[in-house]
Amino acid sequence: MPASGKVSTLFVRRCVYFVFFDKPLTSSPPQHTWVGAASSENDGCTTVNHGELDPMQLETAERTTAEETGVRREEWEIALRAEQAREQVADEARRQKKAEEMAAAECYAVEQEQLRQEQLRQQEEEKLAAEQYAAEQEQLRQQEEEEARAAAERYS
Repeated sequence: MPASGKVSTLFVRRCVYFVFFDKPLTSSPPQHTWVGAASSENDGCTTVNHGELDPMQLETAERTTAEETGVRREEWEIALRAEQAREQVADEARRQKKAEEMAAAECYAVEQEQLRQEQLRQQEEEKLAAEQYAAEQEQLRQQEEEEARAAAERYS
């Protein structure tokens, strides 16, 4: 707050600019039309004592005040648009991150399903190989039994 204790429109503008853009206002302040005597405590805003002005000066002062109000409204609208743009960028970043996370999760699920299918295939191959080995062993056992019977019949 200024040392004088008064808050001017320029001070408010600088504060608003700093809040919205996170940096101080670096450009020079707009040129104001000074009407009447400016006090030494004034920090750049138009100060008007309406009681001491003639109608021409009063009209000029009112025009200046209207211009300052228009500038404030413009600055507010610019700040609002900037904030909306920041929010839109942040929302887009969140949507992008969520989409990437969903794509990664889907990719992981596909990989897990492929691994599961591969394991099932390997288990089926192992089962078939075990069955084939068992069948071969059974066939060998039957052959040995037949040979043993044939040999027993020959010797009897």
